[in-house]
Amino acid sequence: MSYSLEAILSLTSDFERLAVLTELFKVPKTVLGKWSVGLLVAFILLFALFQDLVASGQRGGAGFFDKLVLAIPGILMAVCGIAAFLAGFTSIVNNKERALTVFLASLLGLLVLVFVLGEIFFPH
Repeated sequence: MSYSLEAILSLTSDFERLAVLTELFKVPKTVLGKWSVGLLVAFILLFALFQDLVASGQRGGAGFFDKLVLAIPGILMAVCGIAAFLAGFTSIVNNKERALTVFLASLLGLLVLVFVLGEIFFPH
């Protein structure tokens, strides 16, 4: 079931609006959609771990792999973010997934992909 913004706004009763909103916020129906959301959760947990390590006093060295304690969560974050984008985008395009969480996972994964590509092509 697909709804446009105009269709949602034109609904007359609160019950109809609530039914549409619960349809949008449902758990993903496809396997790739569920993987996309799961990879996004893993990305967020790894990001929190990375921030906790930095707050505890870990600092990077001259190269990326000088501190493996920071490099490993960083690489895993990038992999999870990009994989969330690929799984979510494939689920949206091929399987017509319409869960809002999959769209969010795909958007954040795309941002991670752009960041990683920027670091590869334009290092500082």
